[in-house]
Amino acid sequence: GCMDSSIGTRLELWNDGFNNGLNKPWLGTGYNDRQDLDVIKSDGEQKTYDNAHNEYVDAFSARGIFGLASTLLLLIGPLVLIWKKRSRDPNLAYAALAFYVSIYVNACFNLYLWRSAPWKLFLIASIVLLAIFHSRTDAQNENSETGTPA
Repeated sequence: GCMDSSIGTRLELWNDGFNNGLNKPWLGTGYNDRQDLDVIKSDGEQKTYDNAHNEYVDAFSARGIFGLASTLLLLIGPLVLIWKKRSRDPNLAYAALAFYVSIYVNACFNLYLWRSAPWKLFLIASIVLLAIFHSRTDAQNENSETGTPA
């Protein structure tokens, strides 16, 4: 592939990152010992990157299978909880699901979540959305016990 394009560079980074993970599949290479990912451009210039520009490949490379699994659980947890409670407020649920899916897709092309500002946004949004769903569930349970319509 052409390493002069963003897509070609990412494909090379993903390949290198995945291969780094295969070298130490259980616990990964760690962040300090991780090999730099090199991309050689068509003009012979070598560029070195410190991450795979993919959240999932980077998790596997640096933290191995266990790290990738924990990352996926952390990311999928809020999605599962909202999906289970989607009947409480379908419009909010589908908006929240769209928010999470956009983050998951973005994470395929960038090292997004472990940077401080996006990670804080993810955590704050997760806490707010889960609190809203939890409060609506409690209010509906309370109203069903008293016979009052919601």
